[in-house]
Amino acid sequence: MRRATILSDYIFKSVFGKQENERILLSLVKETWINFLKSSSGVSKPEEIKEVHDAYNKMLKVASSPEYRAYINAVDKAEQLKKNDIAWAKEEGIKEGLAEGLAEGLAEGERKKAIETAKKMLLDGLSPESVAKYSGLTINEVNLLIDDKY
Repeated sequence: MRRATILSDYIFKSVFGKQENERILLSLVKETWINFLKSSSGVSKPEEIKEVHDAYNKMLKVASSPEYRAYINAVDKAEQLKKNDIAWAKEEGIKEGLAEGLAEGLAEGERKKAIETAKKMLLDGLSPESVAKYSGLTINEVNLLIDDKY
């Protein structure tokens, strides 16, 4: 195989084998071939220049084909859907975290209020059993309040 054919096969596989943005892809192909054509080390005979030029035109034709454009659009759409899914998941996670935090805060507030009420009831002389019954605290929690002298 000639050097130009090997190079064109390599570039074709490496460029078209990846999911790239079409503009970046066409720019890369164009720059690669222009640099290759400008350097005298890659091509030594006029027929090789024609072969390189033909390979370049073939790649441009493929890159501008409706099938390839549909492929690029599908990849772009899939990437956008993935980004949307990630954004939605983040938003849902934030909402869930806020809801959990709010629920924990409310529960902690209710507990503090129950302890405050139980202390007042104990100061008014109610029995530990009555305090437990009306405050929602366990008898053990009420006894701990008594031990701490409210």
